[in-house]
Amino acid sequence: AKLGDDRQVGVAVELTGLPSGYVLVLFDEPSARTVAEAMGTEPVDGGFGPMHRSAIEEICNVMISGFVDGWANVLGTSNQHTPPEFVHDFASALVDPIMVDLATEQEHAFVFDTVVQTSEEAVSCQIYALPEERELQRALERLSPEELPADIESRMRVDPDSVFGGEA
Repeated sequence: AKLGDDRQVGVAVELTGLPSGYVLVLFDEPSARTVAEAMGTEPVDGGFGPMHRSAIEEICNVMISGFVDGWANVLGTSNQHTPPEFVHDFASALVDPIMVDLATEQEHAFVFDTVVQTSEEAVSCQIYALPEERELQRALERLSPEELPADIESRMRVDPDSVFGGEA
């Protein structure tokens, strides 16, 4: 996926467990502002104040938790993640240090184009999953096709009612 030349706003977390790695959720600046304001924060001229940052961290934490839980369910592993760290920079500036940390031979990243529906409009973001490839390979090798649930896609979905207490 092309990382683009625009500044992005979101969070980064480090995964612990099998596989370890990183997950980022990134919005373009206008989308991040829309999501933060939909969560009740007041507009800030040209920037992201503490309340915007907190709102972005919270919505991204919910998204990442659902994603990581779904991944662990399918792989039959246990996984945790660090608290979300607010990021605001060019996507390449955010991803490049992670790729260096993982390994120079890292070949794959997973990118999910995602839509967040606010009460007023839908905004898009991208989820970048950067697992440590050798560990992901080990987790996948432990699975046999017979063990994979027929409803993998439904097991990966997050039920908004369970996350937002029925107020999604």
